[in-house]
Amino acid sequence: MRQALNYIDGKWCGEGTKKNRNSPLTGQPFSAAVYASVADVNLAVIAARRAQASWAALPIGQRCEYVTGLATALRKRYGAAGEETELKRIIREEVGKPLPEADIEVLETGDFIEYFARIAPDVLSEEKPELNRELWPTKTSTIVHEPYGVVAIVKPWNYPLEMIGWALPPALLAGNTVVIKPSEKSPITALTYAEAAAEAGLPSGVLNIVLGDGSVGRELIAHPGVDYVSFTGSRAVGKEIAQTCAPIFRPCSLELSGNDVALVLEDADPSWVSHGLVWGAFCNAGQVCVGIKRVFVPAKYLEVYKTEIGKLVDGLVIGRDVGPIVDESQLNTFMKTLQRLRSEGAEFFRGGNRLDRPGLFVEPTVAVVKRGSLVHQEEVFGPLLPISTYEQVDEIIKDIASADYALGASVWTPNLDRGTEIARKLDVGMVWINDVNVAFAEAPWPARRQSGMGFSLSKDSIRAYTRPKHISVDTDISKPRFWWYPYK
Repeated sequence: MRQALNYIDGKWCGEGTKKNRNSPLTGQPFSAAVYASVADVNLAVIAARRAQASWAALPIGQRCEYVTGLATALRKRYGAAGEETELKRIIREEVGKPLPEADIEVLETGDFIEYFARIAPDVLSEEKPELNRELWPTKTSTIVHEPYGVVAIVKPWNYPLEMIGWALPPALLAGNTVVIKPSEKSPITALTYAEAAAEAGLPSGVLNIVLGDGSVGRELIAHPGVDYVSFTGSRAVGKEIAQTCAPIFRPCSLELSGNDVALVLEDADPSWVSHGLVWGAFCNAGQVCVGIKRVFVPAKYLEVYKTEIGKLVDGLVIGRDVGPIVDESQLNTFMKTLQRLRSEGAEFFRGGNRLDRPGLFVEPTVAVVKRGSLVHQEEVFGPLLPISTYEQVDEIIKDIASADYALGASVWTPNLDRGTEIARKLDVGMVWINDVNVAFAEAPWPARRQSGMGFSLSKDSIRAYTRPKHISVDTDISKPRFWWYPYK
């Protein structure tokens, strides 16, 4: 059993209620986390508030050195590609990822952090916009970017290291201090950041971590000492956070649920595309907000895609390729979804059953579903690839535009001009052409409609953790302005 303590003001705290958790990979006891009390949350926010002014006063280059130190600590824990180091083993045991998926998560997280530290000095530098000299000959303007103060970071379990790594570096580099509330399903992975902070020498109070369930998250988000909230998770919780922040005009960034479409065009190669569809649906056991949740193929090629996808699914190795569901609650929800699909008349031609083996494994499931199926309305977290057919591409473009969720979509075609033309028409935050679920540090990860508001990644995400201030100077103090009183 691994012990997980809160990390507050540079110290490990372990006096609260302990909650045990089994590994979804093995079914065996894995961790015992000490949940933060109301007093612990308060202490964490106070520590962050106390440290914030001196942290923001550091030269940006020094903050970059500290943040780069976090990446260095993660790099040390990465080891080599394909090597099951301690950190990768923790990710695998805690949330069930296959080794290649744990591997890339650690590698990408280090790259994201280093990217933010590399560009921060330029992004946060003062700006001096050119004014209209004819109208304002004696005036100058300077725009500075100031931190909000204390940022609450509340992130999910499905990418337990990477999701924190999208928010933490921009917030710190901008001059904020942070209190992180990771998912109760992945506390051990999240505490890697506390270890990294200690190794990098971050001043006490700059980075704090409180453990617990939704009640701890609510306490943190409602705390009057929090100035900004960065959240990734479900639509229901996102709405609750928005309602908490709205009365006091506290800004928040909310990346919520997705129900992404994969639109396969007629000219796509079924053999090649099927590889992408299978990976996009079953990566992380389908527990991905931008995973493939709805596939639309041309009606006349349905049987071809069933054959190609079926062959690929038959070759998947449980545990090596497809991991388990994260916990019993999520497993039960997924199995109920499959029952509802059966009652709708869905045609299951692969999977659909829980596997009789240690861990929370379900067969990779592929089904032909009717247009308007429940999976077209609700986000499903689990290893399901639902296929539907279409006659005209415009049908699917309209379908996507009218859906509640608008996080991402993918278009599959060798005709890149046609694919780009369709991508520009899709009313979603992101579109991949001939791939899916790939994030780049340099490009934004935005949400639309009920998939949330705000964005992560890109250089602009650093400024998202700042408030712009305009300083205007008039150099002429020899006479009153002509627009001052008295009017003539």
